[in-house]
Amino acid sequence: MNWRILFMGTPAFSATVLKSIAAAGFNIICAASQPDKPQGRHHLILPTPVRRTAEALGVPVWQPQSLKSPEAWAYLQQLAPDLIVTAAYGKILPQRWLELPRFGAVNVHASLLPRYRGAAPVQWSLINGDQETGISFMQMDRAMDHGAILAQHRLRIQPDDTADSLMQRLAELAAARLPADLNGLFDGGLRPTPQDEAQATYVHLLTREDGLIDWEKPAAAIDCLVRGTNPWPGASTVYNGKSLKIFQTAVVSQSEQAACLPLDQAALACPGTVLLADRQGLWVSCGQKTVLSLKELQLEGRKRLPYTEVAHNLKAGLCFGAKQQDAERQGTGASE
Repeated sequence: MNWRILFMGTPAFSATVLKSIAAAGFNIICAASQPDKPQGRHHLILPTPVRRTAEALGVPVWQPQSLKSPEAWAYLQQLAPDLIVTAAYGKILPQRWLELPRFGAVNVHASLLPRYRGAAPVQWSLINGDQETGISFMQMDRAMDHGAILAQHRLRIQPDDTADSLMQRLAELAAARLPADLNGLFDGGLRPTPQDEAQATYVHLLTREDGLIDWEKPAAAIDCLVRGTNPWPGASTVYNGKSLKIFQTAVVSQSEQAACLPLDQAALACPGTVLLADRQGLWVSCGQKTVLSLKELQLEGRKRLPYTEVAHNLKAGLCFGAKQQDAERQGTGASE
């Protein structure tokens, strides 16, 4: 039977999923997206990725200001969907919305639930140094990301993944698997499995403060932070009282340190100290006697550049981070 699907999503992740189920021949009666908002430096109002994709597919678009309004409820009843499919829509659906369709409402969530319920699961999986993530196809209920699991698909996190690249790979995974999952839901082949509440974790939307680098942490942990906050909010530190954003890094191995640094220099330097600043590399000491190589960065008010074009403005011995620079100034004052 040609079941009627209302799709709900907003960003590029959602648009990729929408294209896949449309290409598979499902009857998408409407695509709902959050209202268009000002974007970029010039605050231009641009259509959401889901709106653009739906219009290209010839699918009617709906952008309600509020899901709780009588007008939105009346229009949903008029649509009479057999199933609601959400993928990063960005708002919680009212309970009566979940109860209206014959097959209820299902969500495509970018984590292996019950781990990382809530916003920004992709970013936090990178920040926390996970080796694996995935997609959960789940029933929706009153609580956030709490419903029974219908299917899960796993994905190995690559060492160079950023939040951007991992989100795209997860979207492609969801796009490849969702058509079969929907068929399984409609024909009764998928059996819902309740989530294990004892294993549930929650994550919040990233803020600028989440990107602040603590140089006392090991280099590997800082590298995870850099990748998880790229492109937004970006990992950052303080240099000469101004923000310095860091977009790409690499952990320096013990053998590389031995080849390029004087004996025990990394072990003796305070975390946040620049150990090497030339065309060979821009290396910074971190916690637990580890070293991080900065590959791409952006000085406040400047362009985003590779380290080779920035290193000449820096020198070995200077300190990054507010605490480190305070200590450096105090030490200078004591010696005068």
